[in-house]
Amino acid sequence: MAESVTIDELTMTEEELDKLAYTKKKYLTPKEIAAYVLVNFGQKNLSQFVDAFKEFFMIQFLKLNTTAYANINLFASIYDAVDDTISGLIIDRTRTRWGRIKPFFILPLPLWLIGGYMMFSAPDISSKGKVVWSAVAIVIYGLGMSYFGAWNLMIYNITPNTDERDSLITITKFFELFGTWIPSLVPVFVTLLPKVNENISMRSIYSGFARFMLILAAVFAIFGCFNMRERVPLMSREEMKETSVLESLKNIITNRPLIAVILANFFNSFKAVGGSSES
Repeated sequence: MAESVTIDELTMTEEELDKLAYTKKKYLTPKEIAAYVLVNFGQKNLSQFVDAFKEFFMIQFLKLNTTAYANINLFASIYDAVDDTISGLIIDRTRTRWGRIKPFFILPLPLWLIGGYMMFSAPDISSKGKVVWSAVAIVIYGLGMSYFGAWNLMIYNITPNTDERDSLITITKFFELFGTWIPSLVPVFVTLLPKVNENISMRSIYSGFARFMLILAAVFAIFGCFNMRERVPLMSREEMKETSVLESLKNIITNRPLIAVILANFFNSFKAVGGSSES
C-alpha cells in the first residue's frame, strides 16, 4: 500500500517547502503517472456520458415530465452550490493515516455509483414516484461527485517538483483531449445492436453503457487510490485556524487573475443553462 504523510512532515517550514519545490529530484513512478491519467480518464468519460444522455434518458424512458426535470435540476444546482462549500471545508480539514485526499477516492464511490445507476434506470412507478426517484438520483450522484472531486487536488500533493507536476498536467490534458471518446460510441451501438438482435432495446443500451461507465470510473478510482502517494506536506489544523475566512475573502478580491477565473466560470454556467433549455 502507498505510504501516507506522517505527522512530522506536516510541521515543515515554508523555507523547506520552497526548497522542495525547486528540487530536480524525480518522484513520480510510471505506475503513478498511469494511475493519475486513468482516474482522470474514467471521471471525464463518465461525466461526459452523464451530461450528454441523462436528460434524454429520464424524459424519453423514465417518462419524467419536462417541467419536473427542470425543477429537479434547479433544486440540485442550488443544493450543489451549498454542498460545494461544505465539502470543501471537510476535505480541507481531513487528516487520516492514508492522507488527506486519498480517502475521497473511495468513500464517495457508493453515492455516485448508486446515483448513476438510478439515473439510467426506468422503474414502472407513479408520476410522483418518478419525480422522487429522479431527485434522489441526481442529488446523491452530485453529492458523491462533490467529494470525489477532491482527487483533483492530488496534483498539488503528489510531487514537490514543479517541473514534474507541469509534465503530469500536460500528459493528462493530452490524454483528456483524445480520451473522452467512449460516450461517442453510444449512437453507434443504438444504431447497430437492434439490427443484430431485435430483442435489444434502445433503453437497455443506454442503461448498459451507464453501468459500464460507472464500473470503469470506479475501478480506475480504486486503482489510483492504491497507486499514488501524497508527498507534499499539508498545513496543520493549527495553521489552518490562523487563516480566517475574512482574510481569505480579502485575498480573493485583491487577486485579479483569480477574480477573472471565478467570473469566467460564473458566466460560462449560463451556456450550460442555454444548452439545456434548447434541448
